[in-house]
Amino acid sequence: MYPNPNSPRAKETYNNVDTSQKAHLKGNPRLPHVGRNAWAWMTVGIEVKYTTVKSAFLFENNTLEEETPILRNSEEGEKSQTQLAKYATEMMVHQHRTFVFIVYIAGDQARITRWDRAGCIVSTPINLTNEPWKLLKFVYYLGLMSNEELGYDTAAVLATEDEVNELIAFKPRNKYAAQCAKDIVDNRVYYPIYKVRPFPRDSVHFIGKHSAASSSPTGRATKGYVTFNMRSKIGSRLSFLKEYWRPILPNSLTELDIYELLKAKGVLNIATIIGVGGVNHQFTMTEEFLGREKLAKRGHCLILFEELARPLADYDDSSNMILAVSSALIAHRGAWLDAGILHRDISVNNIMFVLEDGADDTDVRAILNDWDLAKPAKELGSGATQARRSGTWAFMSAVSLQYPLKPNELADDLEAFIHVVTYLSFQWHRHSLTRLEGDSVYSPKELVEANSSPGVGGLYIGGVQKLKDNIAGIPPVALEAEYVSPLLIQLVSDLYRLLKTHYSTIDFEELKTKYSPSNKRHTAPLPRKRIKTKRRAEQQLPEDLHKSFLQDPIVGVAASTNTERDSLPTLLAPQTPHRVLDTHFHIMNAFEKAVASIQQLEEVQGDVIQDQFYGLGEIVVAGPKGASGSKRKSQSSANNGSKPKKVKSLVVDDTKSVGVSGELYVVVEGKEDGH
Repeated sequence: MYPNPNSPRAKETYNNVDTSQKAHLKGNPRLPHVGRNAWAWMTVGIEVKYTTVKSAFLFENNTLEEETPILRNSEEGEKSQTQLAKYATEMMVHQHRTFVFIVYIAGDQARITRWDRAGCIVSTPINLTNEPWKLLKFVYYLGLMSNEELGYDTAAVLATEDEVNELIAFKPRNKYAAQCAKDIVDNRVYYPIYKVRPFPRDSVHFIGKHSAASSSPTGRATKGYVTFNMRSKIGSRLSFLKEYWRPILPNSLTELDIYELLKAKGVLNIATIIGVGGVNHQFTMTEEFLGREKLAKRGHCLILFEELARPLADYDDSSNMILAVSSALIAHRGAWLDAGILHRDISVNNIMFVLEDGADDTDVRAILNDWDLAKPAKELGSGATQARRSGTWAFMSAVSLQYPLKPNELADDLEAFIHVVTYLSFQWHRHSLTRLEGDSVYSPKELVEANSSPGVGGLYIGGVQKLKDNIAGIPPVALEAEYVSPLLIQLVSDLYRLLKTHYSTIDFEELKTKYSPSNKRHTAPLPRKRIKTKRRAEQQLPEDLHKSFLQDPIVGVAASTNTERDSLPTLLAPQTPHRVLDTHFHIMNAFEKAVASIQQLEEVQGDVIQDQFYGLGEIVVAGPKGASGSKRKSQSSANNGSKPKKVKSLVVDDTKSVGVSGELYVVVEGKEDGH
């Protein structure tokens, strides 16, 4: 369903959709009949199945008893559930929405669904043969609703044609920014250009197609935009806008609080905030119907950063990637030692290159961003504040995936840095599972440990192969020496030797006892493997080496002298095994060695190939907190607030039936209660 004012634009978008490019349908006789969708202009989605047999929902019972199932537990049913979640995601990714309605029709049955960033509310079944007036009544009320009541973010306003032309005429002074401007203009049919007014209020920023976006309809749903401040008289016209849905938790530091603390402590390689604000009255509603313990209400937030950020995955060669991750590691160490803050969401998407307006494209530095999941060290043992695990699935430590009740600790974050290097190595470099052009499509799930299974209490458990690799100290695949920089190969080898040493000290029996999902005691510190010999005292990074890491103004990392390196303990060869990821010392030592070698190179080896994860979509990192593999260089409510008398909740297995990040909560709304 499309609104009248925008119907011409919806028609233009609809007519421009080329269904022949849908690769998964090539050769399929249904291809000529595939429907086209103008996601950017759709007010309400309507999905129609000719029969209930293949539908996402069950329609046989119109009861609110807790035991009554509402999801069709079959292969076809799970496919339909995934499809429905995808539709909700597409609408919210292409538009600025606080929630969306989708009407689901199967045969002569229907359900009305309402999706926000906390989950999905599902109506009781509507029999279109016996009570069609119920659906007609819903459509009638849609016509009476304001844009805000329909779920539109009224703080985002469509740019006028004159404003779009002004953006077209704007010529940024570096190539990446120019490409961003071109992408926004070229994609404006599918991702319309809007103007927003984040703080400071006197500025107007134009945004179009996002540079990064969550592939989930639920959760933080982070979007990142390169913004153009066309009214700026002084300073840069370019900045970066982060939009996300923050959980509203008592006594919890906001991301702004974290950034202010990090800046006060002089932490390097973090972004500079120039404006922040929450959008008034834009909160989720699903959690109110669920009444589910620890499911937080979410509020819509905007943060404007001074730096123009470019994805880490856009690196030109492995040397750049190593330097960028090293910069992020410097930021992480400063946050932990100087500010007592643990990031808790180290991932490929949270390490970014920064370009200054007017700077040459080769003049880059890297930052560690997205601190909205960060916690003070003193709170790490207090247990979870939300129902689901914090972190990004593919980069979480093996013990966190195996024991989801284990509190976060420093070692989990440092292991995530290792998985960032591993992930990028397998995405952009030749290795033992690389399929060259012309080879058959191969989807190596084991590369990123995407598989998971629901455990006790709806907790997700996974990373079995990741755990085996860590214990063995062997990467999942082997990089090919003929095509990949020896520096990257050596770094990956050193990092996995670190993992082997660290995991050799873990007492898994004790860990299982304390952190099994069936055991409520899960706030004790991570157990250490009992060793008869005395464990070597914790070592701090020598001050002179620490200073040498901070010398370079671009990457924040520089090599120490050979004498300094030789004076350090032998890498990964301790006198007695100990938890080498309990401090930053050993992992920084490994990166320092790689950086020193990079700076001695006379020329950089171009070892990046095509995106080997392209087309895998949700397969890449599906799970409780996922994000799809990215292309290189791109490509208030209708309810009056009263609650139903009785609600029913159900957790959907997101890896099977949804295939998106975050748990998807589905509730059956009560019968009419005066509204």
